[in-house]
Amino acid sequence: MSGLRLKSLMRSLDVAWATVLVTASIFLAAFTVYNQVIHQTGLAFLWDEQLRFHRWVIEGASVDPWQYRVLAPYLMEGAMRLALRLGYEGPQVTVFVATRLAQNLLVFLTAGVYWRRLGLTRAQTLLGSRCSLGELRTRATGAALPSIPTSMSCSTS
Repeated sequence: MSGLRLKSLMRSLDVAWATVLVTASIFLAAFTVYNQVIHQTGLAFLWDEQLRFHRWVIEGASVDPWQYRVLAPYLMEGAMRLALRLGYEGPQVTVFVATRLAQNLLVFLTAGVYWRRLGLTRAQTLLGSRCSLGELRTRATGAALPSIPTSMSCSTS
């Protein structure tokens, strides 16, 4: 096989891997957000507690401002104001969900790229993403994902 053919094959494999990583990351981020919003917190939580915490951070009135991340609330506030100016009524929940989706997507993509740079195989990287999904879900619920065979468990305990 000539060097040019080999380079072309390697590029196509890299594009295919990038496609798999992005697709898996989108799926995992969407599943995580769906699970967190629908099954754990519910829309009422977003309208009540999340909006209240958001307002406290924006107004500088939160009990401990260092306890909260401040970049996301300010970005969300800008998105909400823009949506209101464009005539969209009640954009809060949409902005909260979209922000969480973007954050989770960045977590999965960054982790995948990082693990590959560390030298993990593609299969190990996908398994790591799956384990991260379990961790994100566990942190939100305090319970692990059901129906995981013991041989596929991500924990060491």
